[in-house]
Amino acid sequence: MKSIYRWSANHPRLTKVIITAIITVFCFWALDPEIFSFFTRFLIVFLLLFNGYLFVNTIPEKLMREPLEILEQQCDPYPFLEEMERQMGLCQDNLQGQVTHINYAMALGQTGQYEKALEILEKINIDRFPVTSPFIKYIYYNNLCDTLTNLDRFADAEIWHRKAAQIYADLPANKSRQNLDYNSQMNEIEALYREGDYPAALRKLGWLTCKTQRSLMNAALLAAKCNLKLEEYDKAREKLQYVIDNGNKLYCVEKAKQLLAELP
Repeated sequence: MKSIYRWSANHPRLTKVIITAIITVFCFWALDPEIFSFFTRFLIVFLLLFNGYLFVNTIPEKLMREPLEILEQQCDPYPFLEEMERQMGLCQDNLQGQVTHINYAMALGQTGQYEKALEILEKINIDRFPVTSPFIKYIYYNNLCDTLTNLDRFADAEIWHRKAAQIYADLPANKSRQNLDYNSQMNEIEALYREGDYPAALRKLGWLTCKTQRSLMNAALLAAKCNLKLEEYDKAREKLQYVIDNGNKLYCVEKAKQLLAELP
């Protein structure tokens, strides 16, 4: 099935042509005109085509699922980066293309390529397409904030943090909003870190629920950085070693090694 998805992702227009031909021929051949009127047959064809095109449009997301799971649970960002590089070569100038750019920038960030990730994000006009959902805008602002924080551009990061926080506050209480709970809490904790309120950041980190291994590594590294600012070197050393031992191929492992080597 994956090979079919890959071929369809590489040839989306041809895939839609094939789907159109199969559905149209089948419906007008299989649906008895004495039972179904022409309008009914046309409506059935339209509905099947709509769902077929929708399926083709979601194929890039389906191809992302496995490498994204590897990133989240095994802390290996390179399969996801490889997938996004493939999709970048195929993306178009539309909303889906913007989402692809956002995901590619995120993949770059997980391998420490923050400058390149920021360059991609800053070229996106997230308000260009009126159909862009608040969920996508939140992810965009959140990723900008994260990238700028990793580049120690705290004042710029705070601008995008406020935008993301406003969108999150306005979202209805549904599953989509719940999926952003961790990001929202982590954003608030990082804001405390940027403000220099390290004890408060540590307290909130202690209440944070991390559902993936990657989020756990991010939280542990941030906690270690707070400990360092408070000169709690033994606690920082313990957390940094934890990231090194469990972060696999994430760039945060390199950052943890650097901080550990600088400990007094």
